[in-house]
Amino acid sequence: MNPEFEKIKYYFSEGAKLWPRQSELVVSRDFYLLWENIQQPRPFPIAESEFELCGQHFSVNGDSEEPRLGYFHWSNTDQCAALTIESLSWESSFLLTFDDGRPRIYEQDPVFREKNELTHGEKLEIILDVIAFYRKSAPDKNVLELSKKDYQAALDPLGERYDQLTLKAMRRIPAFSLKRLLKEAVEDMVQDDISDQLTLPLDGSYIQAAATSESPSAERTQLVDIHPLTPWQILLLLQFIAAASQKTFEAEKFYILSFRDTEFLSEPHHDEVTVKVIPDEQQMLQEGDQLTVYCHGEREPVGTFCADLYDGQAIYGRLRCRDLGNIPDYQNRLFAKPRKSPREYLYLSMEAMICQFKSQPGEEISGALRAILGIVPASCRLYGDEQAPAELDSSQRRAWSSAVTADNPVVLVQGPPGTGKTRVLEAVVRELHARKLRILVAAPSNAAVDNICRRVADLPILRFGRNQESIAPDIVNSCWIGREENIQEFLKRKTQHGSSVYLGTHVALLRDDLIEHEITEHGLFDVMIFDEAGMASLQEFLLSAALSKRVVLFGDHQQLPPFPLPAPVVVGLEKDQGPIPAGLWEAVTRSALEWLVTQRQFPVIMLQSSYRCQNPRLLRFASTLFYDAGVKPSSNAEYYILPYQERMQKYPPSTLRLVRTSKLPPELKREKLVLEGTKPGLENRLEAALCCEEVYLAMTKYPLGEICVITPYRRQLRLIRESLQRARAVTVLQRDIPAREWENFIFSRIATVDSFQGSESDIVIISYVRSPEENGIGFVDDANRINVAHTRCRREMIVIGDLTALKLHARNNIFQRMERAIERDGIVTEPDNATATSLLQQYFSET
Repeated sequence: MNPEFEKIKYYFSEGAKLWPRQSELVVSRDFYLLWENIQQPRPFPIAESEFELCGQHFSVNGDSEEPRLGYFHWSNTDQCAALTIESLSWESSFLLTFDDGRPRIYEQDPVFREKNELTHGEKLEIILDVIAFYRKSAPDKNVLELSKKDYQAALDPLGERYDQLTLKAMRRIPAFSLKRLLKEAVEDMVQDDISDQLTLPLDGSYIQAAATSESPSAERTQLVDIHPLTPWQILLLLQFIAAASQKTFEAEKFYILSFRDTEFLSEPHHDEVTVKVIPDEQQMLQEGDQLTVYCHGEREPVGTFCADLYDGQAIYGRLRCRDLGNIPDYQNRLFAKPRKSPREYLYLSMEAMICQFKSQPGEEISGALRAILGIVPASCRLYGDEQAPAELDSSQRRAWSSAVTADNPVVLVQGPPGTGKTRVLEAVVRELHARKLRILVAAPSNAAVDNICRRVADLPILRFGRNQESIAPDIVNSCWIGREENIQEFLKRKTQHGSSVYLGTHVALLRDDLIEHEITEHGLFDVMIFDEAGMASLQEFLLSAALSKRVVLFGDHQQLPPFPLPAPVVVGLEKDQGPIPAGLWEAVTRSALEWLVTQRQFPVIMLQSSYRCQNPRLLRFASTLFYDAGVKPSSNAEYYILPYQERMQKYPPSTLRLVRTSKLPPELKREKLVLEGTKPGLENRLEAALCCEEVYLAMTKYPLGEICVITPYRRQLRLIRESLQRARAVTVLQRDIPAREWENFIFSRIATVDSFQGSESDIVIISYVRSPEENGIGFVDDANRINVAHTRCRREMIVIGDLTALKLHARNNIFQRMERAIERDGIVTEPDNATATSLLQQYFSET
């Protein structure tokens, strides 16, 4: 019998003793807290498929080979103690109660983690296929009037696109649900898209009435209660975050990359050489990491190493070192270490927070943090307020009103791409400033902080940060704390306005003495606003949230996430911490925003109208995949304003196009690992040539500044830039393009996916690069990164890739869904051998 089971027996025995005198106490949360404080239960492994508890026998679900763990907790839903047993694919709960003083255990139905039903977005995708089927086979039929029989008949032709289990589930949809799904699926369509009946514009727009109306509940006030956690749960959470922080810091501190068995891939060039290094089992580097190189026996650094590419086995990178020509003589003495980071500071700060919490649980913790951690029950009031700025739409007004309400301790605003997140953030800052509140604004990147500084530059703002090189020059000159004249201007404005706004990265604000002095002198800040909270780690967020009475988070956990934990840290936690429940893992692997949504169940206000996308066929894929079709183009989008003929001319299906290279021979379509000078990287020459052709075609329709090419890999980016930079590229269309304009296009509009987050363009061309013969495709199938790539465009999008290889090697079904979406709403083209060969000769015959 596991010792943890003995602890719960004590709970039942003590309850039975007290029952005759204090039965109400025995069934209360207070009694459970007394037991938990004494016994301090921890997660424990469950090896047997059956167990006995208080005379009752239970069987454990699932495969006996699958690891299982259990943990005791207080169920806020059922208001009783509970035992939860979970594995990778399921979890079961057992309610631990008393029946007239005797132990009574009720087994709940298991919940399977594996997807056993379709998401709302997946259902809508199939409904969209049904609509597309009737638009082709019976264009005069109004799809909103489809009968259940019509719907069933349309599912048969979809047998090659979906598995039978999926279609079986869709056949079981009742008629009333079908009507609702059909109505929702056409919300972003005009009447002409639904049937052949042409329409006249109403109020200047051809859009369906359903598309312009948001849910009636959006205008009603809603009160959402957030349940507290127990002190022991909070302590376990903080200790686990601290353990992950400590291991990350130690992994960085003690990590050594040896060059003993290094393979040199290039000749030295300007004290730099490309190398291939096989790391040991503790490999923890990420692409782009910079390391300092040392030589055993010497104190001072002798060079640097940049990790450019990791293929799962070897690290390819650039070694810059003195006396490269003689490296073979002392190669065995060379090693590299990561550069110093704030990880030690963050770990020590987490330890300090734990000591503070232990000394007087909850008493010394700040207002916002009390609600975040669940020290006290919290409530969030979501508004639809007419007092919000008139220029905001309905969902934006809801976010604004909730964010500026003084009695909301925590407000979450999810801003999908193009929905005006930064606009609402700015409006919130201005309103809080007008109320003469003391405001902190934090973001995980310096670029995000600088962007906010520019938007509120007329307010009394001060930009924190120790490293001037990390801050944009215009921000350094206007509001950086490192310049005395900026401080004087800030103090002058602060006196005039009676309010102040401090901005910086999380660490910059945490480490600055001025922030600590402000809190000592005037108390906690009134509000702290977090931008890009979908990229912020929970650790940095918790430490920062302790600085203020309230917090407002803006971000999108469906876009780029925080940096993942290094593999050695994950292994170390699994070894030292024992069984780790999924909820604790999320605290160190998810963003602060996502953790608050999934683990603490704080309500999130999602902005619903995309003001970027003017062409609804471009947004459907991302909206259904990531937001359950909750994001639609604004009713003012150009697509909805134009009459039928103009609309079809400007926004035909070809504005969403897949250039699929799958059927070409491997020698034409395959990716290659190459060296660019001394830097290794992945490139795909055919896709680069196709990108160039698409750029030239786009130049006949769009201004040069409204054309963009994005790709996951830096080497592919450079290859496309090189191809377009050639002199003949400028004159292909016999256009007189000024050299400066062309250079600006090359270096600002050809970008990686990550660097283009937050940007937009009329037309976006995407090159996926990967077409491997075997192995995986790296980070290319990261869903969040794909979301970013596919939501940059306003009017047209071209996707270039070997979809067969991408589907085969992906760890999810995202490329299947992408291909189906483009086949449904756009067109697919496939270059033949002759075309591909000709393009390669045209662009790369010289090399």
